[in-house]
Amino acid sequence: DHGLPRPECQVSLGGALGWIGTVDFVWSRHRVVVETDGGAFHDSVTDRENDERRDRALEREGWTVLRFGWIDVTKRPTSVVHTLKRALALAA
Repeated sequence: DHGLPRPECQVSLGGALGWIGTVDFVWSRHRVVVETDGGAFHDSVTDRENDERRDRALEREGWTVLRFGWIDVTKRPTSVVHTLKRALALAA
């Protein structure tokens, strides 16, 4: 919570060239996406390359993409909140 607006969850996003992907959390009004990366789907080189490609596609469409790993979310939540608040404020 931490005073943040509630995001939309598991949202499919597209762009000029079609569907880009389904993202974990979206603040549409601010055009901010947050992806939370667990080891099951984001550990291999191929997974990281696919994530990078999708991030760049979203950024080309005007989205700010933030990625946080399991350790960030569970061990450094204050930093995650601070980073997200700053991104939302910059986009406002």
